[in-house]
Amino acid sequence: MTEHTDIDNLSKQIDAFKEKNQENAPAQEAQSNPLKGFQICIEFLCGIFIGLAIGLFIDRLCSTTPVFFVIFTIFGAFAGVLNAYRYATKESKEA
Repeated sequence: MTEHTDIDNLSKQIDAFKEKNQENAPAQEAQSNPLKGFQICIEFLCGIFIGLAIGLFIDRLCSTTPVFFVIFTIFGAFAGVLNAYRYATKESKEA
């Protein structure tokens, strides 16, 4: 009989602990993504590198001076900023 009451007491303590920690869950979730800044940097750099690669490819294909290299690197930078902005706003809405 004492085992049954011990299990009931333990079960009540576990439930009380879960309820207490569920109140603090949103604050913990906001801090649970320490790599958010790294992900934003990756989004930005990927845009630049993809634009750079497209520009180099077109320059070599057309045998031109680095005109397309510069143009597509700038487009890639704009795309990278836009991707990083979208990622940051999406993450802030979810938190």
